[in-house]
Order: sequence, then structure tokens, then C-alpha cells
Amino acid sequence: MSSPERSDMEAYQDVLQEMAERLEVADGFLAGVGTKFDLESAALQLRLVSELMVLGSLITNREAISCVSSVLKLQDEPNKTRAAARKANPDYWPRAVEHRHEKDREFSITPATETVINEADWGPEFGFVSELLHAHLPQRPPRDLQADAERLQGLSTRIKALLKVHVIVLVGAQHAFVGRVDMDKREVEVAILQRYPEES
Repeated sequence: MSSPERSDMEAYQDVLQEMAERLEVADGFLAGVGTKFDLESAALQLRLVSELMVLGSLITNREAISCVSSVLKLQDEPNKTRAAARKANPDYWPRAVEHRHEKDREFSITPATETVINEADWGPEFGFVSELLHAHLPQRPPRDLQADAERLQGLSTRIKALLKVHVIVLVGAQHAFVGRVDMDKREVEVAILQRYPEES
């Protein structure tokens, strides 16, 4: 695969910006959940963020993004969605990292220690937010709005922890995007890393 273009980096930055804005909207609804409409509005934003998480790493592969997007639109089957994403890019899932500036090097990247949403959690959480967007049958017991809101808030927190500073390995594994989302300052940045051949 050829090097990602600047437009790819800008497209991924746009994806992160949209995710940050949707997370902020979701948090606004979750701050004072009083009705099922607040809960459903937050769930809608988190459902869209969840879709963007899977599609984001495929930004440089238009054919793959089209295939995965079709799976997402046709069915609420997270396992098929992840399988399609994995087929296009085995390293599609973002990896949370911490970066430090050091004296002898410009910076170093190490795995993050915060609790983040991981690939295995994505399916059940995607199913949960999707379920909240379906009509609730009257004969079923009413939903526990507070418990559902707490679960959504936990999901939002883990997504924000993942996106704070993360690495996405692009298709072909020779390049990666390092993304940074600062929710407090409303800043989004993306940089490109290139893998250099290992010395023999």
C-alpha cells in the first residue's frame, strides 16, 4: 500500500472531530437524564460514535470502508461488522497510548493504563445502544433509566479515554495515525507515523 495522503489524515481528523462533538452532545443528555427521550438521544450519539470507531481506521481504504459501512447499515450484527473490518485491516482497532517527551528522544509512546473500550467490549456495547433505539413493547417491564444512563456514561468515558491519545495502524501496517482528542480544550490532532525497516 502507498503512503497515506494528507487528505486521508484530514479525513481522519474530521472523523475524530465528529466523534468528539457527538460525545459532548451525548454527555449533555446524560448529565440530567429525566426521560427516555434523553436516554435515547444519548444512545443515538453513542451508536454513531461506535460506528465511526470501526470505520475510522479504514479511512485510507475506500473499498473496505464501503464494505464495512454496508454491513453496519444492513444489520445490527456487531460480529459481522468486526469481521468485515478485520478482513480489511487486521489492526483496525485503535490502541490507547501515552506519549512522553524525553531528553534523548523527541518522544516515546507506551500503552495507556486507563480503562478504555476494547474490541471485545465493542460488540456488547454496540448491541446495547442499538437496543435502546428500538421501540419498547408495553408488555415488557419499563427500563431502568438510571441504570441505562450509568452504563451509557461509562461507555462514553471509556471511548474518551481510548481517543485521548491513540494509534491506528493503517491497512498494510506500514503507516499509522496518532490521534489526540482533548475534550476539555476541544482540540483534535492527527499525525502520521511510518514504520522503518528493521535492521538486520
